[in-house]
Amino acid sequence: VAVADDVSIFGDLNIWNPRLLGLLIGDGSYGEKQSPNITSCDSGVINFVKNNFDTKVYYTRPMSNGGLYENIGIKNIRSNLRNLGIYGQTGLNKRLPKDIFKACKSDVCELVGGLFDTDGCVYVSKSENKSHDCITLTQSSKEILEEILILLNKLGIYGKIQETVSYSGYSSNGGSKYYILTISDN
Repeated sequence: VAVADDVSIFGDLNIWNPRLLGLLIGDGSYGEKQSPNITSCDSGVINFVKNNFDTKVYYTRPMSNGGLYENIGIKNIRSNLRNLGIYGQTGLNKRLPKDIFKACKSDVCELVGGLFDTDGCVYVSKSENKSHDCITLTQSSKEILEEILILLNKLGIYGKIQETVSYSGYSSNGGSKYYILTISDN
């Protein structure tokens, strides 16, 4: 089967603050009648938001490792999120901005980077016999991972999406479904 290295077809549309959008889609909340906010223990994510936007700290909790878990509101961005078609989305209904497939390459990379900053992980195996190195992105919505995979394909990055179940949560059915996009060379 032949596979193209990339499908480098990008638009010229500039998306409003694509890195912030990726962070919000990953660890943010911007439901209807709610101030957009982000909750994270990643100091890089929190510092980016605090240094670039008008924010209000809703709460800060110390963590056992010495870090801080913070929830911060981001002021004056609702209209931007509405224009992008994402304001009011929650949980399983989160999707990428409506015009992301018309966006310029650098904005696509920034948005995807924000998503990986919040919900991505790099696994490196230590086994000498087999390589299990991979990069993953985890979401509760399969549909948003399918949208992200299309963007990654345009960049020449290929992966697969798998469904899995977590039994560590408090769901009524004994486990909650989530999806993992895996990028690997195997």
